[in-house]
Amino acid sequence: MNRDGEIVGLNSPTNGRACEQHVCCGRVVQAGDLVRFKLGVVSNEDGTFEDAVKVVLIRDGTETCTVGFVPRHIAAVEHKRRSIADKFAQVIELYDLCESAVKKTKSNRNKGMASYRLLDDIEPQE
Repeated sequence: MNRDGEIVGLNSPTNGRACEQHVCCGRVVQAGDLVRFKLGVVSNEDGTFEDAVKVVLIRDGTETCTVGFVPRHIAAVEHKRRSIADKFAQVIELYDLCESAVKKTKSNRNKGMASYRLLDDIEPQE
């Protein structure tokens, strides 16, 4: 299956990726899960802030935990950030579980990664 992009930071609990139920929310993500992209702001290690695109897990039709982020090279460009905002996607593959050594190394470097496929025919509900 073709992928439309990648999610990073699944194995990190920082910037809102931990909750009352999970020490690290991204670790509960599985292939086939539904997610939604939301605009947000994150703090950096040096105390500065930057625009980001959060990846929010959908369970039973409800937005639950922030599990990761879209990579910086997309979130840093306003038209790319806005083009993905509020869209839904399905997680295709978790790189930590891949046989590919390259994907596992990339995932380790980016604190956990997955690929996704956009679902363009889902309308957001308010």
